[in-house]
Amino acid sequence: MLSLLGLCLGACFAQDVIVTRDAKKINAKVTEVNLDNIRYRNFDNPDGPTYTLPKSQILSILYQNGTVETFDDAGKQAAQPDVVQPTPAVVNRRQPQTAQPLSNSIRDYPVYYAEYSRGRSLQTRGIILLISGGVMVGSGTALVLSAGGDDDATGVGGTAIIVGGACVIASVPVMITGGNKKRRAMHSYLQEVSELPAKRAPHLQLNVHGNGLGLAYVF
Repeated sequence: MLSLLGLCLGACFAQDVIVTRDAKKINAKVTEVNLDNIRYRNFDNPDGPTYTLPKSQILSILYQNGTVETFDDAGKQAAQPDVVQPTPAVVNRRQPQTAQPLSNSIRDYPVYYAEYSRGRSLQTRGIILLISGGVMVGSGTALVLSAGGDDDATGVGGTAIIVGGACVIASVPVMITGGNKKRRAMHSYLQEVSELPAKRAPHLQLNVHGNGLGLAYVF
């Protein structure tokens, strides 16, 4: 159950966003960044075909880890102050050497950075809740199975399972809310520096209804 939850949450946030010069946004998984072009797969079809896009058509790439890479009209890495820019022929996607972390650039925009920091803090708390709850559920289950008819041990194990399960459940909206805050901050930052029309990427959203909480996929 925990592994499935982790995979689902990972899928929600593990996407790259390619912004083209005609203001088009592509939700993708960038697989390779070359000297003159990039190669990617559509995020909705990660096992599908690999596409090639010239760097001259790309304005910026927002990677899943919060790193943003921008390009000039010629498709070269845009100059950034106080940052040494290596120029390798081929850059590995897993270690984008020419990219500048978004959290460094966004510091110049206090409102966006505050929102980004709050989202990052919430995500961290959610991860702690998830891990703690998983440990408690596992420990409680082991205690119940090894109780051998001991009512006290069974009671302690059952309590650990309940509390741990509650932590796991509570971690989901906390992580989603944190992820949405970070995403909004990134989008606002990119929109201001790129002067693009407002358009948000598809994401999970936590909604409050009269009968309780619910998750919605917004696109």
